[in-house]
Amino acid sequence: TKAGSNMFNIDRNILETNSRRWNYKELTELISEAEKRLNEVAVRSSEKNYQSLLIDFFGKAILYSKEILTILYDGYPDGAMSLARELFENSVTLSFIERHKNDDTLLERYFDSIELSSLSDSIKLLLFLRDGASDQKTVTDLTDMIDRKKRSHAAIIEKYTSNSITVFRKYWWIGDILEEKDKNFYGILKNTVWDKTIFKHIYNMSKHNGHNTVNNLNSNDVAISANPSTEGFQLPLCFTISSFQNICKIVFINDEINFSDIDNRLNKITKPMFSEIWK
Repeated sequence: TKAGSNMFNIDRNILETNSRRWNYKELTELISEAEKRLNEVAVRSSEKNYQSLLIDFFGKAILYSKEILTILYDGYPDGAMSLARELFENSVTLSFIERHKNDDTLLERYFDSIELSSLSDSIKLLLFLRDGASDQKTVTDLTDMIDRKKRSHAAIIEKYTSNSITVFRKYWWIGDILEEKDKNFYGILKNTVWDKTIFKHIYNMSKHNGHNTVNNLNSNDVAISANPSTEGFQLPLCFTISSFQNICKIVFINDEINFSDIDNRLNKITKPMFSEIWK
């Protein structure tokens, strides 16, 4: 219906206000410029090494940042913050791996953990499809695919169980770098510079409360807003841009690409926002 098609239309004034106030045009241009610089020199390969890991993290950072800016531009800081949390987790994880990048066994375990997760998800999907299949040929074909993936999955598990490594926890790939009790995101966080920053507290806060206003830093009773807004973008924007900058610095330094000019312009944009957060 006509009414239904207009249900999610957003007031153009909100879009224009957000575009001006939160520097979306320049932020988008800077993210695209960073993407262009790496694409000009990056050498992609199917090898599982530190370089391919960096490209993977950088690609995710570009994608997340563009999605977050789009959601914010449309006036939904709470939705953007959920993605910003994931980008922050990626940034912290990359910082941790960067500290141990010369440990080839760590990189191997990390790639194997990704492969295990992918195989597990594929097996679940194929089992679901097989349960709904009606003809025997489809059932047979799906069974063959399931068996192949199960063998690959089992081979990776066997590779590590023979070394007394449990692969069923999310951060098992950390190995013996951290104690067993610290094999989690917060264990990784404690071993990076991010543990001593405000972003650790923003991350914790965003898991429990709404976060579309700066005042939420000191609030225990706030609600998530479901309506388009022109306010409360400081936290998700600063959270996003800082995570994006960190990932870019690690990637660009490794590939000897200049990032200082982009970095300085991003800092110039976010500095006033940090001032509002610290009021």
